[in-house]
Amino acid sequence: MWLLLTAILVMLPMLMLFLGKCFLRVRPNSKRCKIYYRTMRSMRNTTTTRFAHQVCGKFYSWAGRWSLLISLVVAVVFLKFPLAGYETACGLCLLMQTILLIVAVPLTEKALSHRFGREFGY
Repeated sequence: MWLLLTAILVMLPMLMLFLGKCFLRVRPNSKRCKIYYRTMRSMRNTTTTRFAHQVCGKFYSWAGRWSLLISLVVAVVFLKFPLAGYETACGLCLLMQTILLIVAVPLTEKALSHRFGREFGY
């Protein structure tokens, strides 16, 4: 059970690292691209799209590295604890990772607004 919980705990940081690398490397040329940061503000033109990909990719890479490190530390520290304590620690780590995954959108939108102005107003 410990191995399964650890695998689940490591999935979100690995996803963030994968998305971060994809956002930093992939330059979407069309809106049909498979990995694309899609918001109204980021899809105005290619400059805003590339900037949004860079900002979100850097954040996901940073957040993925740190949350992977924290997840592995939690997995090692709580190895000898009862299963209920390990499940609680895993739940809290997953909550933190999910918050980091969602926080990327407002941060990227704020960076877009700061860099390109507030013409759209949302």
